[in-house]
Amino acid sequence: MRESSEKRVVERVQQLTGLTGTSLDYAVGAAVMTATIGKYPTKVDLYTYLGVSEREMDHISHQASKEAWNGTAYQSWLDEADAVFDHKAKNMVYTLATDLVANNYLDDRADSNGKVRLFLDSMIPAQKIYSRALFSGYLITLEYLRHRERGLESTLTQFIRLRYGKLRGVYDDLAVFCQAVAENDSAGSFLKDDYGYVIGRMRELLEISD
Repeated sequence: MRESSEKRVVERVQQLTGLTGTSLDYAVGAAVMTATIGKYPTKVDLYTYLGVSEREMDHISHQASKEAWNGTAYQSWLDEADAVFDHKAKNMVYTLATDLVANNYLDDRADSNGKVRLFLDSMIPAQKIYSRALFSGYLITLEYLRHRERGLESTLTQFIRLRYGKLRGVYDDLAVFCQAVAENDSAGSFLKDDYGYVIGRMRELLEISD
């Protein structure tokens, strides 16, 4: 990331979590890496990034989670979306990574007009994307809808085969995400929660033709 982008990311994560010092360094690094690679980074990546030992890494992640949950900023942000989940560092990081992507804080996740990104944020807020499966499903859906918005005509199945090959779990992650979207729906936009129907309906709402 460029220096200006990096400063914006740090400020955003601090705003959402209230964290400072090493705890903030952990949250920023973990969230950016998660958004970049699509899943929570390995412990080796994290302690290398922070320049600490493996034992210190465990303490830092635990402390960051504890400080965020005991503070008011992160809990208030979750309360805005009625988000409830286990108080674990990984869960917190997934919500932060989703927010960074959804609000275009990362250059490599930027899109032309933000239409799809903003649409998905209106369907399910970042605060409710707190697991690897939810985050993976979110990224798959985001990328596919952007792909269709640009006028490319691949079906969802064709897109997944071309983009992910035989990677196991892709459809499971998509199902988890689309079920969460349907469960979060208060406007009656989704009558079923299977991923084929939900994504098809999203295309309709976005006015993306078959």
